[in-house]
Amino acid sequence: MQETGQSFEVALAVTRAGNLFTTHTAVAAGFDRFDPALIEQYLGGYAEQKLGIPLHDLLALGRKNPNDSSESFNMAYLAIRGSGAVNGVSRLHGEVSQQLFEPLFPHWPADEVPVGYVTNGVHMPTWDSAPADELWMEACGKDRWLGSTETLEHDIRRVSAARLWQFRTAASKSLVGYVRERLSRQTDLLRGAGRGG
Repeated sequence: MQETGQSFEVALAVTRAGNLFTTHTAVAAGFDRFDPALIEQYLGGYAEQKLGIPLHDLLALGRKNPNDSSESFNMAYLAIRGSGAVNGVSRLHGEVSQQLFEPLFPHWPADEVPVGYVTNGVHMPTWDSAPADELWMEACGKDRWLGSTETLEHDIRRVSAARLWQFRTAASKSLVGYVRERLSRQTDLLRGAGRGG
């Protein structure tokens, strides 16, 4: 709005296309809600002076019923209205989220509420530790993450219980060592701060 001089409505429409709301909450009680008076206290001036809209219009973005002055401001509703797409983090979570957000789409069939899903994944080379990577390579080979993963379960199940226990013990020792080192540094910093240094 500042760069182009466009109105809030235009800015919202233009930026919506580039926003994706990924919800991680599978229960309605998990969405942040704020009392309208709190929104007025902290964002009322911002809405009117910076966004150029009445407080009512800002509150409407976070409500099921825009004209219910007693309804709280729901951050998930705001995110949905400011995003071009909404998804959950698994197929089941997407389906649950469709039910949670159905009130915003009252005339839509429940299974067509526009909430998709993208199943979370892990980029293994940056997620696992060097010792875990070594264990995976021993069991499954160097190119285990390339191509098909069909044999990985079978390959990792061939690792002996003794080797897995060795890995687990070493990982636990590493974690305890890391925590002790970090706690020691934090304690030293706090002691230094307590002396004014």
